[in-house]
Amino acid sequence: MAYTHANALNKFGVTPLIVATSAANGTHTTLASAMADSSVGETIFLRDSVTENVTITPGVNISAWSGGSLNVPTITGTLTMTGAGTSTISGLRLTTN
Repeated sequence: MAYTHANALNKFGVTPLIVATSAANGTHTTLASAMADSSVGETIFLRDSVTENVTITPGVNISAWSGGSLNVPTITGTLTMTGAGTSTISGLRLTTN
């Protein structure tokens, strides 16, 4: 899998997909780009809040990154999933735009 993400070096060990607004704090700066680079069974960790509309890949999970700040990350936008399967969203606040 080729990453086209913000941070070329994964300093986060076994957690390859971390979304952060600063390129220095994660592997991706948008949830959509992390979703595009993800595979079934992986979890995307959201460090910071994002405002975007995202199509979820079935089998890819989204979770709040526990190593971040005390704030609960928010996804402001529309989440859709086309296809069969399940995905888990945990520890996040969802807000429609």
